[in-house]
Amino acid sequence: MSDRFDATYYEDMRGRARGLLIAVAGRFTAAEVAVIDELIDANEPGVALEMLCQMLADSDVPVETRIIDQLSCLAREMGMANLAARSQTLSAGPGKSR
Repeated sequence: MSDRFDATYYEDMRGRARGLLIAVAGRFTAAEVAVIDELIDANEPGVALEMLCQMLADSDVPVETRIIDQLSCLAREMGMANLAARSQTLSAGPGKSR
């Protein structure tokens, strides 16, 4: 029987968090991206997701619906219900209403 929170689980969470960062990295400075990337490397993908969500909210740039959905799904899977709900308040891009 495998432990839900084994090394594979954590590697998956880090990989998915990094994938989200890569998808939106063009919106931020290299220094901002580096901070999030370092958090992911330090096995803090939850903190990285919180910061990324806040940075997206502060940027006032529309966020693609698929990014919002991926962020919300990952946050829920990590047990971060508040972040999942907050991510749903990000504004969707043109023609992609929420």
